[in-house]
Amino acid sequence: GDGRYDYVQLSGTSMSTPHVSGATALLKQLNKSLKPEDVKNILISTANDLGYNAYQQGGGRVNITSAIDPPVLVDPATISLGLITADTLVNSTITFTFKPLSPVPPGVNSITLTLEAAIGDVVTGSIVEAAALNTTTVTIPLYESRAVLLTINTSLPKSIYVGKVVARVVEGPWKDRTVHTILGFTRLNDVTIKMLNREGSPAAYRPILVFKHNAISYEDWTLNLKWEYTDQNGETRVYLTDGEFYIVGYDWDYKAQADVWTIADRVSIYGNVAVVLDERYAREVNFDPAKPNQVFASKRSSIIYSGWWYLQSTSLWYYPSTALTYMTSTTLDVSFSYEYYNMDYFNVASPYVVDAPEWHNLIYWESGITPSVTYVADYNSLVERKTEYRIPMTPKLAARLAQHKWSPFEWMSVEFAWAMNVPRERVEWLTPDVYYRTFYEKYRDPPWTLTPYWFFAHWPFLKEYYPPGARITETFGGHPLDTHFHVYAGSYYLGMVTDIFMDTYGHTLWWVDQGHMCVYRNDSLILDEDIWDCAWHVWQGDPRPARYRVVIDGWSEQYLSTTLHTELEFTVVNEAKDYAPPTLYIMVPGLDLNNTHAAGKVILNVYVDDPRLSSEADVTVKFSVDGGETWMDAEPLEREAGEPYSFSLGRLSDVYVSLWIEAADGAGNRISQTVINGFYVKPLVNEPPSVTVLSPNGGEKWVVGSRQTIRWTAEDDFDMPEELTISLYYSTDGGETWEPIEFEVENTGEYEWIIPETPSNSCRVKVEAVDTGGLVGSDVSDADFTICRVPYGAEITYVEAVPNPVGQGSKMIFNVTVYNYGEKDIPSAKVYTKIYNPAGKPVKTLSATIKAFKHDTERTVQMTYTLPSKAALGDWSYQVQIYMDKTLLDEALDNMFTVETPSITGEILSVSDDGPVSPGKTINFTVEVENTGNTIWKSKGAKIVVKIYDPDGKLVKTLTKTLGETIPGLEYAYTLSWKLSTKAKKGTYTYNVYLYHGKLLLDENVENSFEVG
Repeated sequence: GDGRYDYVQLSGTSMSTPHVSGATALLKQLNKSLKPEDVKNILISTANDLGYNAYQQGGGRVNITSAIDPPVLVDPATISLGLITADTLVNSTITFTFKPLSPVPPGVNSITLTLEAAIGDVVTGSIVEAAALNTTTVTIPLYESRAVLLTINTSLPKSIYVGKVVARVVEGPWKDRTVHTILGFTRLNDVTIKMLNREGSPAAYRPILVFKHNAISYEDWTLNLKWEYTDQNGETRVYLTDGEFYIVGYDWDYKAQADVWTIADRVSIYGNVAVVLDERYAREVNFDPAKPNQVFASKRSSIIYSGWWYLQSTSLWYYPSTALTYMTSTTLDVSFSYEYYNMDYFNVASPYVVDAPEWHNLIYWESGITPSVTYVADYNSLVERKTEYRIPMTPKLAARLAQHKWSPFEWMSVEFAWAMNVPRERVEWLTPDVYYRTFYEKYRDPPWTLTPYWFFAHWPFLKEYYPPGARITETFGGHPLDTHFHVYAGSYYLGMVTDIFMDTYGHTLWWVDQGHMCVYRNDSLILDEDIWDCAWHVWQGDPRPARYRVVIDGWSEQYLSTTLHTELEFTVVNEAKDYAPPTLYIMVPGLDLNNTHAAGKVILNVYVDDPRLSSEADVTVKFSVDGGETWMDAEPLEREAGEPYSFSLGRLSDVYVSLWIEAADGAGNRISQTVINGFYVKPLVNEPPSVTVLSPNGGEKWVVGSRQTIRWTAEDDFDMPEELTISLYYSTDGGETWEPIEFEVENTGEYEWIIPETPSNSCRVKVEAVDTGGLVGSDVSDADFTICRVPYGAEITYVEAVPNPVGQGSKMIFNVTVYNYGEKDIPSAKVYTKIYNPAGKPVKTLSATIKAFKHDTERTVQMTYTLPSKAALGDWSYQVQIYMDKTLLDEALDNMFTVETPSITGEILSVSDDGPVSPGKTINFTVEVENTGNTIWKSKGAKIVVKIYDPDGKLVKTLTKTLGETIPGLEYAYTLSWKLSTKAKKGTYTYNVYLYHGKLLLDENVENSFEVG
């Protein structure tokens, strides 16, 4: 051989058949008179025992050396006693013949054998005392035979048994050589199962599943695992060991299009018994989608056994007419799943094509169930996932989608694959706290078109798993693609796993990508290989510490993200320290379903996943618009900790964008990725900005002098919204002529307008937007609105409750600002504040009067209220109204404040003085304080104390300032003065400042100093 394939280990009947055939040929060549039964007996009786039971290994592994020179011939070499249902003695005869196949040595006239027999229980693995021989020694003359009687006592526990009779040569040329006979039998209970359908008639030709509860071994489980079918009389028979069993009958009701599960739950079987499965005891398990006009694309029901051994039996329906399942009570785990969508989108010609904008894939499960049960879809707790299924800049085509899911009990998922036309965005309703795994692949091109194949699915370590009520987005096939690389380390091993191409949400591109991977350890190459799709390597006993460098190149065969080059560097010290480079997720906001971007400003977001480090990463981005020939720096944008790293690529149009991204963490681990033609920016469409006037848009009545808000939206195909310049106009003749309101305002979408003295029933507003290229777009109110005069009019422009939150028992101040926009002065107006507790009950009405309220002026009034010391905790509300006489002019409703447990805290914000100072002069201390609690300090309730110490550390003066009413959240500055004695010592004086509320020290600022000279 070439040294690589000299030895290959293979197994199976395809391997054993030629070996046994060759051994048979050698035996026939040695003795042509051997019959097939003789050859079989020789091969079995001389085989090497491998330590397994006869059901696993037969007689053992063929030993051709022993087979061509057996000491004696054994007949039979195998004894099968079959099923034994009664306690009895079973006899079998084994014949030993001394007839060597090779020449007999001189002087050998007979052979003496010692015999022993053993029986073992396959289920328990124990030896049982059940075999006896009529002799344990036998001498056989040359060319003669002797028979030995084997007696087996079958008074044994119900199980499967194997045995062996071994003959050993006592002396002579074949001394200590052995031959053997193997045997087996079963001692089982005869169990008859009868199944009745929902009409009480025999359920003919229906599947029956039987398995043992709490099997003690693999053999116990497999021996008692039965899958049978009933006969024409609805009956079947199985043979089982002693124990508790689940007996499951499966049927279907075609009229209701429903599964029928009839389960005999944990039946005790310790003898020959009959079990009846009666479908008439099965009750409904149903589902209500809680939406009208829904069609069920599929439904699935499963029973799951999760004991020592796992078993799942599943039934799947294609477009059932109902959601019904029938099931008897059981302690088994069960699950029921439903896929459905709006009937209006049902494709009559091709039902497997689902192009509905909303898709539901739900699963419900129970650990044991007692029907009847109806599950109802609760969309508040379900997961609402807005899912994009993108394509890589190809024509619209057909895709195939399979969305698997697993309840907490299940290891297996059986689902239909559906087709849909893509690209597409749809809403998917999913069950929370369940693992989903979506497979999304190209299915079929449009006629006369050929595009690259692709297949996306979640990386094996990542699954779609969401909490209750989640509202999320997910994208499959999002570009630019990138390489993912993971390192995992243990005490004695180091593993690396990579996927060459993954999309922006971590879904792997399967089966079509290929690449090359090199791994260097301390600058020495330890791996150099071509890879397909992914690679997984483990090194045992890797040296540490070690510096690794990994280089991965990949080719995707897609129109976008055509090639990738990834370099990683990291140091492995031990499994407890950081040993992995960062992982990158690249997202381009604004990409459409074809993975193309509108011409204009392009932003790139880089998400860095480095779970072993809390520090931020150092991220650099470059980009190319010529396939990687030249590179430009991307502009980093401001970000907060924890946010993605954002970069601006500037304004682009009609280019393929390639990216180079590098991220390094604080431990010196690094990753750099280059993706060529990651996405495409479309050509610029030279269109003016798009503007929409939202308010006023027709029908409004705005009063002269009142403050009103003009609202609009303005967007551009190239400029960012904030780059547009807005001008506002109004018309009083239905748009025939226009007067300016304001020029060149920011595009905030809102402008506060004081209504001018131009009454009209034919008023409109125009909003103009100008982009950086000078193109102008505009929009006008859809219909007329009215500007009118009123003699008396007032507007509440501001309300405030102080403090907020507020402590129980505290004084509160309500500030209300109102504006008189009427034509006349208001002789007298009254402002009311109505206060409601958290239960909505009114507790107090405050009032204030405004006298001689002149038109076109603002006035602010203040009202106070002291909360009870036991005021209810929580959110209170208050309403503010202004009246002239009994006429309501304006009101502000739904204002809130929060009542909390009282908190008296304060802070000294700053301390300063105007030193240095001379003896006999005055020094001033300025202290700024803030009430940081939730209770207004009453006048004289708090004080500032300044203690002054001379250069010798002696207290020479204490200054005190009593504070007035102090409101939380406001800053107050106070000055305290001290006139020094003319004999004051010169040097450095120190002083401490204290803030008290009553006798409670709230804060202190110590070790301040000033100079006296």
